[in-house]
Amino acid sequence: MKCPRCGADIPEGSLFCEKCFADIRVVPTYDSQIEQRISETLSGIAGQLDREEKREERRLRRHQEIQRFKRRAALIFIGFALAVVLMTVWFRFLRREGPMTESAFVGNAYAFAEENKFLDAAEEIQKAIDLQEEPDTQLLLKKAEYLRKAGEYRASLDISESIIAKAPSKDDVISAYRNLVSVYSEQGEYDIIAAAIADEKDASVRQAFSEYLVYEPEFSNTPGEYADVLNLALTCQGIGTIFYTMDGSVPDTGSILYNKPIPLRDGEYTISAVFVNHFGAASEPVTGTYVIGEQIPAKPELLLKPGFYDHPVEIGVKAELGENETIRYTTDGSDPTADSEEYTGPIPLPEGTATYRFAVISKNGVAGEIAGGEYTYSTRKAEKISQEDAAARIIAALTKRGETIAPDGTIGGGIARFSYACTATQSIGSYGDFYIFEEYLTDQAGNTAPTGRKFAVNQLNGTVNLYDNNVIAPI
Repeated sequence: MKCPRCGADIPEGSLFCEKCFADIRVVPTYDSQIEQRISETLSGIAGQLDREEKREERRLRRHQEIQRFKRRAALIFIGFALAVVLMTVWFRFLRREGPMTESAFVGNAYAFAEENKFLDAAEEIQKAIDLQEEPDTQLLLKKAEYLRKAGEYRASLDISESIIAKAPSKDDVISAYRNLVSVYSEQGEYDIIAAAIADEKDASVRQAFSEYLVYEPEFSNTPGEYADVLNLALTCQGIGTIFYTMDGSVPDTGSILYNKPIPLRDGEYTISAVFVNHFGAASEPVTGTYVIGEQIPAKPELLLKPGFYDHPVEIGVKAELGENETIRYTTDGSDPTADSEEYTGPIPLPEGTATYRFAVISKNGVAGEIAGGEYTYSTRKAEKISQEDAAARIIAALTKRGETIAPDGTIGGGIARFSYACTATQSIGSYGDFYIFEEYLTDQAGNTAPTGRKFAVNQLNGTVNLYDNNVIAPI
């Protein structure tokens, strides 16, 4: 093949002239069959490409549909979760706040109180009160209670004092005082309680809280001069104890415990007494001076020695009696007074156990020295426990109840102790025979006073019972 430019020979298959570097254009020989095959091939390729394109379009549409489904599902899930959160918040709101009704707020208050959230409870009660035109007294009392339990004493007292001042009803006033008493009791301010109750004009309200009141002691005899020995009695209408001194000094709970009339013999005495209730609140002291000049009556002589007797005997005494003097006696262990049974002759000893005490009493009620002891008469052969064992069983029973802390009957704090005197033996219905004991309280100075409580101890099995007028109650 020749170069069209320079005419040089060109090797077969070359695309340019090696001499002049001219491009050699090769014009292929036309072949109709080849053209047909090429056309068919290109058509096949085009169809294949079209099918691939359509498949890709379908795949894209499916992918887009899946993505739209996922987005819708996500939105539904988020909406559901949001609804749950909103419902939870709403229900909590309803529980804590409730609809705007008094009963709902009160219910919320009770729920808070059960959880010891007393300030929250008081706030809920206030919400209920705010819905009222006139505050309900019961709701105010409930708020005062919650404030007290929360330690907000001043706020609680303010409510009680406002109710007492308005006096809506007697029951409401008593309830308000009850909250006031609780507040001051928790702070140990019993003197304030006594003063507040004493200032109340309504006698029924004072009676409802009488145990907190204090009263000045009263003397049985007017202070002054007396020719005869005087037994001075101290009384008080309140529930508590009297302490006194005999030298005019101011008495307190460390002074002499009053438990019986004070014998005033020859000499001058300045008696000062104070009343103390069970909570330690004390009255103002009361003082009186007495000038005395009389001899004390003689001590009687026992004609029968105290002890156990298994045969009938009589108890007798003798004494030198002055003008208008008599012999008086008791069988319950108490000291004889001018009001006790008069001794007129020997007394047949009844079956059982009793403590007889005899004294000569002057015309002015002055008692001489006492003589007496415990007498027991029984013909029963069945073995029974001793009185000492019976008394010990009482203390053991009270120790279980928390009233005593030691075998000698010491009470909590170790300040005083219980003791028990057998005053009689008695058959009670079908329960059997019992020792009847009187209970006494003795202070550190040795002063003793009856508590007013009695016990019945079964002589055979030792069971301990409270005793009152032939009725027993196990403890």
